[in-house]
Amino acid sequence: MKRRLKLIDSVTILPGVRLPAGHAPGMRVPVGGSSCSNCRFGDIRTNTCSEPNFIRLNGSSKVPLPLSLYCSDWWQPRNSVREYSWRTKMLRRIAYRKRRRTISARRR
Repeated sequence: MKRRLKLIDSVTILPGVRLPAGHAPGMRVPVGGSSCSNCRFGDIRTNTCSEPNFIRLNGSSKVPLPLSLYCSDWWQPRNSVREYSWRTKMLRRIAYRKRRRTISARRR
């Protein structure tokens, strides 16, 4: 028996991107994970989002909840991945040097 998918009216936001008609631009999230407070588009002082697709779908830049409790579909980290990987490499180097010093000190 074949299953038939129910077609839902959709809204085109960008060329090639279609979302269901009743789709919300974001959702409530628990504190501590990905949220608008650690997103590059979120402004904590004014409780707004500057991402153009969020504004278009939401109708305004105002976020309906506090930024720490809300996350939009277009979340991006505030710090770049390159910066994060650079920090990680530096921390690993420092830890390696400390281990090396303690091992050489034990041998003396």
